[in-house]
Amino acid sequence: MDAKFQPVPRPNSNQNSLGIDEWKLLEELCEGDSMQLELMTKLLDTERQYQLASNHSGILKDLKRVFDTSSRDKETAIQAAHRDRDLKQAVEAGNVEAVKQATKKSSARVSEAPSDWAAMKFKARQNEGVGE
Repeated sequence: MDAKFQPVPRPNSNQNSLGIDEWKLLEELCEGDSMQLELMTKLLDTERQYQLASNHSGILKDLKRVFDTSSRDKETAIQAAHRDRDLKQAVEAGNVEAVKQATKKSSARVSEAPSDWAAMKFKARQNEGVGE
């Protein structure tokens, strides 16, 4: 095979994940906050996927999707999971009234949500210091 037809390896294409030291550092930086660790992990994975791709279009949309799905506190994430489960069960059972209730609760919670991840994170830290 002629040299001009051989594929050129991409830099870092063999790196699928963070090493042990990087994971420890990331966990330390997240200060035991499992939701923040999940967010950081998903952001790094999204970035890695686009770093290895030849086409980078869509990265901003995918990063926004990561923030939308992972940038909430633990309680809110659990409530959202319960709501999604209840909604799915109501749809499967054909219970229209339960579906309406679940969607009303969903829209009310959206308006109460912090505007961004930083607002949520720093509000949580401020609340921790209130009783001190």
